[in-house]
Amino acid sequence: MKRRALLLAIAVTAIGAGLLLAGPGTGDAGTVADDCDATDSTTTPRVTPSPTTLTDDCGEAGGDDSDAETPIVDPEETDAPDDGDGAPPDESDDGPVTPTDDEPANGGDSPPGESDDGDGTSADGDELVGGDEPTDGETPADGETPADGGVPGDGETPADGGDGGVTPTADGSSPGEQTPTDGVPVETPSAPSDGESPADGDTPAGEPTTPESGTTPTDGGGGTPGNQTTPTPGDGTGTPTDGVPGDGTDPGNQTGPGSQPDDGNQTTPGGDAGPTPEQTEPVAGEPDLEAFAPNRTVQPGVDRRLAISVVNSGTVEDGGTGTDPEAEQAVTTARNVRVTLTEGDAPVTVESGTVPLGDLQSGAVSRAGFDIAVDDDADPGTYELDAEIEYEFTEEIDANDSDRDEESVTVPVELVVTEQGRFEVESVDADLQIGEQGTVELDLENTGSADLTEASVLIRSQTGALLVDGSAGRQGTGENDGAAGAGASRFIGDWDAGDTESITFSATPTNRSATQEYALEAVVRYVDPDGDRRRSRDLTFGVTPEEEQEFSLSDLEGDLEVDADGTISGEITNEGPDPATDAAVRLVTGADVAVTATGETDATVVARRESVSLSDLDAGETADFEIPVTVPDDAEPGPVQVRLVVDYLNADGDPRESRPLRGSVEIDDEEPDFDLDEVDGDVQVGEAGTVSLELDNEVGEDLTEARVSLTSRSGDLLVDGSANASRFVGDWEDGDSETVTFDVTATNDSTVAEYPLTVRVAYTVDGDDERSDPIRTSVEPDAEQAFTIRNVSATLRVGDDGTVEGRVENTGSRNVSNAALVVETGDETVTADRPSVPIGDLAVNESESFTYPFELADDAEPGPRQLRFAVEYETEDGDRRRSDRDTVTVTVSAERDGFAVVDTTVETQVGDTGTLTLTVVNRRSETVSDARVGLRSNSAELTVGGADNSTRFVGGWDPGENRTVEYELRAANDSAVQAYAVRALVAYTDDGGDDRESDPIRFGVVPLAEQAFTIANVTSTLRVAEEGVVEGRVRNEGPGNVTAAVLRLETDTETTNPQETEFALGDLGAGGSSPFSVPVEITEDGAATPRLLSFRVAYADDGGDRTASDELTARVRVRPERDRFAVRGVEAAVAQGETGTVTLVVRNVRNDTLRDVNAKVFADDPLDTGDDEAFVPVLEPNETVRLDFDVSAAGDASTRTVPLRADFEYELPDGDTELSETYQIGVNVTEPEEDGLISRLWPLGLVTLLALTGGLVGRRFRSE
Repeated sequence: MKRRALLLAIAVTAIGAGLLLAGPGTGDAGTVADDCDATDSTTTPRVTPSPTTLTDDCGEAGGDDSDAETPIVDPEETDAPDDGDGAPPDESDDGPVTPTDDEPANGGDSPPGESDDGDGTSADGDELVGGDEPTDGETPADGETPADGGVPGDGETPADGGDGGVTPTADGSSPGEQTPTDGVPVETPSAPSDGESPADGDTPAGEPTTPESGTTPTDGGGGTPGNQTTPTPGDGTGTPTDGVPGDGTDPGNQTGPGSQPDDGNQTTPGGDAGPTPEQTEPVAGEPDLEAFAPNRTVQPGVDRRLAISVVNSGTVEDGGTGTDPEAEQAVTTARNVRVTLTEGDAPVTVESGTVPLGDLQSGAVSRAGFDIAVDDDADPGTYELDAEIEYEFTEEIDANDSDRDEESVTVPVELVVTEQGRFEVESVDADLQIGEQGTVELDLENTGSADLTEASVLIRSQTGALLVDGSAGRQGTGENDGAAGAGASRFIGDWDAGDTESITFSATPTNRSATQEYALEAVVRYVDPDGDRRRSRDLTFGVTPEEEQEFSLSDLEGDLEVDADGTISGEITNEGPDPATDAAVRLVTGADVAVTATGETDATVVARRESVSLSDLDAGETADFEIPVTVPDDAEPGPVQVRLVVDYLNADGDPRESRPLRGSVEIDDEEPDFDLDEVDGDVQVGEAGTVSLELDNEVGEDLTEARVSLTSRSGDLLVDGSANASRFVGDWEDGDSETVTFDVTATNDSTVAEYPLTVRVAYTVDGDDERSDPIRTSVEPDAEQAFTIRNVSATLRVGDDGTVEGRVENTGSRNVSNAALVVETGDETVTADRPSVPIGDLAVNESESFTYPFELADDAEPGPRQLRFAVEYETEDGDRRRSDRDTVTVTVSAERDGFAVVDTTVETQVGDTGTLTLTVVNRRSETVSDARVGLRSNSAELTVGGADNSTRFVGGWDPGENRTVEYELRAANDSAVQAYAVRALVAYTDDGGDDRESDPIRFGVVPLAEQAFTIANVTSTLRVAEEGVVEGRVRNEGPGNVTAAVLRLETDTETTNPQETEFALGDLGAGGSSPFSVPVEITEDGAATPRLLSFRVAYADDGGDRTASDELTARVRVRPERDRFAVRGVEAAVAQGETGTVTLVVRNVRNDTLRDVNAKVFADDPLDTGDDEAFVPVLEPNETVRLDFDVSAAGDASTRTVPLRADFEYELPDGDTELSETYQIGVNVTEPEEDGLISRLWPLGLVTLLALTGGLVGRRFRSE
C-alpha cells in the first residue's frame, strides 16, 4: 500500500515538473521562439529575477535603468568606500563574499589555509573588528538566514522562487542585494549556497562555471544552485535584449540615495514615491517587517557593533489575475524605513541613534548597525532589545487613487550575554630607574566566571621611551596594531576564575625618559571552556621610573700655579637615588684640560692620573677627592673651566658613567721672590703680644744686608708701639728660611678681627740694593679673657646661713692659673663669709665648681638679690689680672616654716577614685603633740574623702621627723591631667601646751590619665544575608593595668545581629594587647555598605572595681549578598526528537551547611523533563555535587540554546527551610546524528529522477 502511494506521488510530481520545464523559453539546443519574435541559436539559461528586478512578458527588466545599483551611503560614514562590514576597502571583509581560490569560505576573514573559529579572532588570536561575523565559525543551519552576511545554507529556497542560480552583479554582490546605511551588506535570499568551501579545482558556489565545448546546462534553466554557467553572448549578461530574459546581473529598478528611476517604481529614502502605476483593478496589501540579530552573542564589558537584520515579508491582500506586478510591489514595499534600537531589559547601552534603511521591497533583507556597550557586570543570559521600525507604505492602489500611510512597529530582538574571560589589573610593582634595566611585577585577576586554559599575557609599551624586554613601544595608531612593539610574552597556562597571576618582566626607561608615568598595555590570549581561542581587551596600566642616578660637585678648588705641579680637589656627592659601587672621579679632556698627555700639548692643565677612587658611595654620601695635575710654563694665569665625570658600578654590577660635572678653578701666577710660609700671631685684645713671620728666599741668589720690615695699617694694632718696625737679618742664602718676630699690641678698642699687615724685604745682591714687592698678610687678636658663671643655685634664707653654688668656666682664649672667685653683694644684710673662693688653674673652655658661703641678717628682706662675681687670675707671663664682672640673680627665702610637704604620691585616674599619699616633715626645733594633718581641695573636679577636705591624726612629732598620711581622692570625669591646687594644714600643741596651726602648705596634685583603649587591625568577613566574623586587636593604652577585661559589642541596627556580644580579653597590662573575634550576622534587609560598630571594654582596675571604657568605634566592610548556589550545566545538549541527560554542577557558595537539599528543574517548549527532581542529603560549604536530569527535545525544535530553569529547597542549620531563587541553564538543541551521505542525498536524487521523467512526458505530450 505504501509503495503504491509512493509511486502515485512520483508520477504526479513528475508530470507537474515536466509541464513547467516544457514551457516557453526552455528547450533543447534548437531555436527558441517567444511572443516577442526574438530567437537565439543557443539555449539561454532562464534566471528568475531578484525582488529588485521587475520583468515584462518578454523577460526584460522593467524600466531602462540598467546601471549597477548605487550603494546607499551612511551619512556618518562617508570618509572612505565601504565593502560591507565597516572594514577599509583594502582589508578583509566578513560580509557576503563569494569565496574564491584565494579567499576562505568559512564566513570570516582568516587567511587561506587557516580556520576561523568564529570567536571574533583570527587564527592567531587577534581581535576582529565588526559586529556581523559568526560566533561559532560554522555554516548557518539549513533554512536559516546566514548570520555572517554570507550565502544561505543547504536547502534554502531563494525568495524569488528561482532555481538558485545567480549571476553576480558587476560589484560582486547578488542581484537582489541592497546596501544599508550602516555599511553592512543587505541580504536577499536569492543566492543559495551550500555554505561550504568548494572542493579543490571546483568553482566556488555562486561563480560562473565555463561549460565544456558544445555543452549547455543540463536543466535548461539557470544552472544548478552554486554552479552557475558562464553566460554566452546574448544570454542576458548585460542589459536584457529582446527575447532573452535578464539574468539578474543588473539591479533593475533599485536605486541609490537621491536618485529616481525613469519609471519611478522604487524611490530613494525620504523621497517621493513617484507616479503610481496605472491600475484598473484595486490592489491592496501591506509590508510585514520583522527584525533579528544574526550575531546575537556578546560578552560583558565589550563595546561592539551589533547588526540588526530587517526582513520585509509583505503580502498582497486584494488583487486579481490582471493585477499589475508593479502595483503589487508598490503596496508591499516599505518606504523610508528607519530603525531605532533601545535597551529593553538588556544590560547594555545603545550608543547609536536612528539608522535609515531606505526602501525595502517584499522579500528583501536590509541590515542596520548599532554601537552598543555591554555592562561590565552583566549576568550571562538571554535578553531582549527593542527595535522600533518606522516606515511608510501604500495600502491600496486603484485606477483613481492610492493611499499612503505611516506605520511603526516594535520588534523584540534577542541578545545573548555569554561569560568569557575578563581581567583586571590588581597591582603594579615597578622597580625602575631612568637609564637602567629594572623589573615590573604585574598582578592580573581573572574576574570572569570561566576557567581558562592555554592563557598567555603580552605586555607592550606605548612609547619608545620605555623598553619592555628590550623592545620599543607601539608605533602604530590602530587599536589592534599587532605588529607594533613586540613586548614581553609570558605563558600562564590554566587560569581559573577569580585567580590572580603575577607576571614579571624587565623594562628599561631610556635616558631620554622623564620621571613621569608611562603607559603599558597587557593583552591576554586564552582558550575558553568551549575550546575557542580568544583575546581580551587591552588592559592599560602605568609605571613611573625613579630619577636618573645623579652626582653633584662642590667645594671645587685648584692649587694651581704656572710652571708647577698642583692639585684639583673638591667633594663629590651621590645625589641618589641608588648607591654607587667602586666610584672614581676623573677629568675629561677638553679645550683647556688634557688627561695623561704624552708629548706636547696645548692644554692649560694636564692631569697626572687618569682617575681617583671614591670607593663606594651610598645615596646622600659625600667623598673628597684630589687629582694631581701639572700646569705648563706657558699657561696663562686665570680661571679654567674643567669637566669631571664619575665612573661607577650600578646595583647590577654594570659599569656606568655620570653626566659631566662642570666647574672652574683658578691658576695663579708664579710665586714672588719671597714666600711667606707662616704667620704666627700671639696677641689678645687689650694685651701685648708677638707676631712671627717665616720667609723663604726664592730670589735665586744669596743675599746680604737683608732687613725685614712690618707695617700695620690700623691704629688699633701697634708694631713695637708704633705703626711699623724692622728686623735685621744679614746674610740670607738662596732657598733658606728666616723667622723674624715683632712685638705687637692690640689696644682695648680692638676687636676680634683681621688687621692688615704689609711685609717688605730690603737686601743687597751682587752689590745692588733691591727691595721686594710688598707681601700682604694679616693677624687676628684673640678675644679678651672672659669667664662665665653658670648653673647657679642658692640656699639663702632670712636670719640664717646659706650658700651660693655654681660653676666658673674659662670662655677666653688663653689658659689662666691661680684663679679665684670674688663677689660683691651691694647689700649690708647679705654678706660673704670670706673675700674670695679659690678656683685654681683653668684651661680654655675648662670649668670648675664653687661654693660661696653667705650670712643673712634677721632683718633681711626676702626676695631676689643680684650678686656680681669676678675672676682674678695670672696670665702666662705671670701678670695678675681681674676679669670683667658677671652678674647673677639669686633668691632670698623667707624665714623657715615649721612644717613642709616633702613627697606626694597620686594613684587616682581621671574619672576614678584612688589615693593621695603625703609625706610631711617637722622643721621646728621642738617636739609637738596631738598633731593633725588636714587636706583641702580648691577645685570641684578634685574631692578629698568624698568632700572638699579631710583630716588625719599624727600625734607626737619630733623635730626633723617625716610622717606619711593617706587620703581618698576622687577625680571627676570632666577633670583633666593637670595640676590642681590643694593645701595642707598642721594643727598641734607645742611644748608650752599652747594649741597652734601652721601656715597653709600649698602644692599641686596631678591625677593620672583616664584608662584608655584602642582597637586596631579590624577586618571582617561580613556579607549581606550571611554570618561573618569581625576580628581585630584591643590595646590597653594605660596608664594602669587592668584585669578580667571583656570586649562588648553594642549595636542598635536591626540589620546587624551580633551572634555573641562579649569576648573575654583577660588581663591587660599597660601597653599590652589581645586579639578578638566576634561573630556577626547581616540580615537580608541589610545593605552592602560599611558599618560603624561600637565597642566598650569592661575591666577591673587595680582596686578591684569594675568599670567600662569610653565607646570605641571600628569601621567594617559589608560585602554584597551572593547567590546561595553556583549552578552551571555540563554536557547540556539534547538532539531534536531525542532524550538526553543534562548534568548540573551545583556548589554551595556560602558558609552554612545545608541539609535535605531538593533540586527541581522546569522546562518549556520545546524541552520536556522526565525526572525533574534530585535530592542531596547534606551539602557542606563550598561542596560541589553533580545532578543528572533526563531532558527531551521536540522533533520539530529548532537548533538553538533553550533555557532550563532550576530551583532548590533546603534546610538551614537553624532548622528553617528556604526556597532559592530560580537559576537558568542553557541547553543546546542539536540536530540528530545523520545516517550517512546516502541518506542525505537520496531525496535530491529522487527529485532529479522525477524532474527528468516529467520532462520526457512533457515533450511527448507537446509533440503529440
